[in-house]
Amino acid sequence: MAPIITHWVGKDKPNGKFCFFPSSDTMCSVKTIDETRREKLELLLKKYGSFAELNEAIGYPRTDSRLSRIKNQNARTDREGKTFLMGSPMAREIEHALSLPNGWMDTPLTYSELHGED
Repeated sequence: MAPIITHWVGKDKPNGKFCFFPSSDTMCSVKTIDETRREKLELLLKKYGSFAELNEAIGYPRTDSRLSRIKNQNARTDREGKTFLMGSPMAREIEHALSLPNGWMDTPLTYSELHGED
């Protein structure tokens, strides 16, 4: 863990400022909203067993490929260098269709979700 210096000896930093010095240890990073939504999509996929079943539960046609393209991060042909992402409207639509709490798709996995507990 990085040390926290609550006072500074010198004139370049005023007292009361916090200075963080990264250590050589690996630092955990915060996941992006896209990574979090993909993890939640994978969790739903495990629960429903297949994209066809998940699509049906949401109200999409069974053969709809939107969720598969998001999960697999397929490249978009209409936007060079971009992949398919789940936007907020789709996340809210999925939450509503599956009776999940608002914002569930944006919340990092809980301990029980990570370890397969109900």
